[in-house]
Amino acid sequence: MNIKNTLYVVAVILGLASGKSALLAVQSSVPPIDWGSVQFAFVGSVIGMLFVVGIQKIRKNPKHGTLVIIGMFIVSLYFVSSGFSAFIISGTISPVSVFVFAVGLGALLGVGISSILFKFHNVILP
Repeated sequence: MNIKNTLYVVAVILGLASGKSALLAVQSSVPPIDWGSVQFAFVGSVIGMLFVVGIQKIRKNPKHGTLVIIGMFIVSLYFVSSGFSAFIISGTISPVSVFVFAVGLGALLGVGISSILFKFHNVILP
């Protein structure tokens, strides 16, 4: 198993282990999280990842963009697994229980779109 796959597995395990603390953090938010906040966080995560990875395209060396994509993918895996764990621990479908999961899914989607665009741009416009 190479180091990249090891980091993926570690991110998922740590995310699953931190679900309870993520749930407690979201539950203690003021003002309380509502469904509009969940949607805003999801869309914001997608746009944020597109921006963070996209800004790396300004650099001449595509290696930087690839490293950022891998790093953000690991962070997104952590958030998705932490959010999934928090959702399972809460046992209910509420804005609080799905907030971190929505942030992670949005980040994962943003990284995926960025990765596709990054590869396409490197092929078409060297």
